[in-house]
Amino acid sequence: MASKDKKHRAMGDEEWMSRLRRTLVWIPLHHTWATTTQANFDFGLTHPTPDAEPLAAHLMSAAAVAASQPGWLPAKLRTTVPPQDQKWIAAALWKNKRLRSDLMLWYNPPLPAIIYHQVPAPERFFTHRLLVWMPYHLWKVRLSCPACRKQLTGYGAHKRARKVLDVDNYYLMITETLWCNACKIAYISSSKTILDQLDMPTRMEFTPILTQRYACDIRVIVSLRDRTQGNSPSRLVRQLRENHSREWIRSGTVLNAYTLQTGNPCSLSCSRRCQSRQLSPLTGGC
Repeated sequence: MASKDKKHRAMGDEEWMSRLRRTLVWIPLHHTWATTTQANFDFGLTHPTPDAEPLAAHLMSAAAVAASQPGWLPAKLRTTVPPQDQKWIAAALWKNKRLRSDLMLWYNPPLPAIIYHQVPAPERFFTHRLLVWMPYHLWKVRLSCPACRKQLTGYGAHKRARKVLDVDNYYLMITETLWCNACKIAYISSSKTILDQLDMPTRMEFTPILTQRYACDIRVIVSLRDRTQGNSPSRLVRQLRENHSREWIRSGTVLNAYTLQTGNPCSLSCSRRCQSRQLSPLTGGC
C-alpha cells in the first residue's frame, strides 16, 4: 500500500501568536522579562514592577537590626555569658558558627572610643577579660580517655562559661568538651583528669582554682600565704571588696565623663540608670 503524501502547511502569524499566548499564560514571569514581553508582543498581561524605595528601606532596616543584635553564640553558652560580653566574644571566637582556628589563650575586651558624639552604651565600660582554656583546640595536645586509653577528640565549646574571681575584677573562662568515641563519655578541659595529662609548662598556664559552683584565680590564694598577724580570710575579703569597688567606680566615672561630653542631661540620667543595673562589685556567683 502506497503511503499518502504528507502536506506540510506553514503556520500563519495569527495562529502562532494565539498558541504562544495560551502557552505563556501558565508560565510565571519575572517582572523585568514580563515588561519586555509586554512591550514587544502586547499580550495584555499586567506585571507591575515593584517599587525600589520600599525594598531598599526594608533591606536597610533588616541590616540595622542584624547589626544591633549580638553575634552568634551557642544557645546554652549565651545564658552564662554576661550580656555586655556576648557580642565581642562571639566575634572573637566564632566565625560562621564555628570556632576559629587561630584562637588565643587570653582576650581583652575592646576599649571604649576616645570621642563620643552620642551617649555611649554602658556595656562597653563593664566588660570582662576572657580565658579560653581549650588545650586540644589551641595546641593540639594529645589527650587520652582514662577508662580505655583511646585518644579524645574535640567536641566544641562547653555549654557553661565560668566567672573567675580575680584580685580586682572578675574574668570569664570558656572551656571545651572532649569526647571519647569508644566509651561515649564527655570530659571538660578544665577537669583534673585532663589537667593531669598536660606537661608542666602548659599546666602552669591554667591559673583558676575551681569548685563545683565557684572559681577564683590563684593570685587570690597567694594573698593568704603570709600567715602573719591580722592576715585572715576576713581581711582578704575586705581587701578584695575594696579593689573591686575601686575598679567599678573607675569604670562608672569614665562612663559619666563621656556622657557629659554629649551635653544631653536626659541621656545622662538614662545612662546612670543603665549603669546602676550593671553588676555591682563582688556580687553573683560563677
